[in-house]
Amino acid sequence: MKIYGYIRDSIDPDYSVDVQRIGIESWCRRNYEQEPYEHYTDETPWGGVNIFDRPAGSELFEMLQAGDMIVGYTLARCFTSIQQAARTIDELRERSIIFNVVELGYDLNTDYGELMHDSVKTWITFDSTIKTERIKERISDPDKPRNRHSPIGYKQVKSEGKSYFVPDEKERQIVRQLIEWKDIDGITWSEALRRMIDKPRASGTKWNQQNIRVAYKAGLDGFPGWKGQVDPAEIIQEKKRESARKRKIASEKEKKRD
Repeated sequence: MKIYGYIRDSIDPDYSVDVQRIGIESWCRRNYEQEPYEHYTDETPWGGVNIFDRPAGSELFEMLQAGDMIVGYTLARCFTSIQQAARTIDELRERSIIFNVVELGYDLNTDYGELMHDSVKTWITFDSTIKTERIKERISDPDKPRNRHSPIGYKQVKSEGKSYFVPDEKERQIVRQLIEWKDIDGITWSEALRRMIDKPRASGTKWNQQNIRVAYKAGLDGFPGWKGQVDPAEIIQEKKRESARKRKIASEKEKKRD
């Protein structure tokens, strides 16, 4: 068994690389009487990206074999959410790989650790069920707008209680640059993500390994919208017609008063 330490740097001195490394090594000596075979360290800006989509995390993933163990310092330094943490840990366990986190205070190789992990997953499932029920309730009410994530190259606008997607030229230009990097410069997906990570998105979310691939294909396909999406140009024309009707009514009322 090889033990690997995973670290994501922080601007907080309480979670610096050295603090995390020392904490991980201490945990390994206390529980396994050995230190990590190697540490993999990512920079701070990668916090909004799944662990194995980050540069060092991606390298670590390629090294893993059945029977290995990863040890991180805190959940926040390793994962983007508690849901992602539970999902990733379970996926690794299916490959006989253990992911332990020092701050949790238990070892997944023990019965107590498995019990605690299963308890956490129960609460995560409960929270997910509640959110799903709320979404279904909103969808069942035809008077409430049903918002969806904007397609690549579009931004969401709202008018008269309804939501529409209109082209977003800024995001489209970013995606065109991504296509140029891939098709002309021949860069890897990891390098593409490094260049994209700080660029803005119309949805306000961050770029990651999955959505930059989706964006690349969307750009090549001409930025398709949702199936059945109302034509943004038609929305604008309808608003112009409505304004014209209101001006005409106001003009007729003015003539009657005269």
